[in-house]
Amino acid sequence: GANADVWSLGLVFLEIFGRFSGAYFNVWTVEDVRLEHAKLGRKGIDLKKVPRFETPRSLEILLDSMLQYYEELRPTVEELAEWSARAMTWELSPDATHDWVPVSESRWDVGESDLADFLGDSASAVLSGEENPADFEYRAPGAFA
Repeated sequence: GANADVWSLGLVFLEIFGRFSGAYFNVWTVEDVRLEHAKLGRKGIDLKKVPRFETPRSLEILLDSMLQYYEELRPTVEELAEWSARAMTWELSPDATHDWVPVSESRWDVGESDLADFLGDSASAVLSGEENPADFEYRAPGAFA
């Protein structure tokens, strides 16, 4: 059912975002995976034992919820979709190192039918091969503020 799919997807995410050594499910058949899962019992998978790449805390919470032993404790597919939509917003990113939030409006007045000419815009002028990219911002003071 859908709850089993959520658990399976949690394992896939664990393999993608972790450095999965296969210590938990080093088996090849579906039946063996079921047996290993049953052996875990109520404790489920201890995510602290799986070394992971640096991931946002919200993803760790999601993985933990997806890998709950009891199906009724796992999120539904609909809840996963809601989480995904929320996770895509910058406002909910607690790990951000800045305080700006992207907006869909530009501070430059560009007509609806006009396309910005990026090569002609001083804020995105082309660097010659001899220029230092670190000096680029100073060609258009305030453009990146």
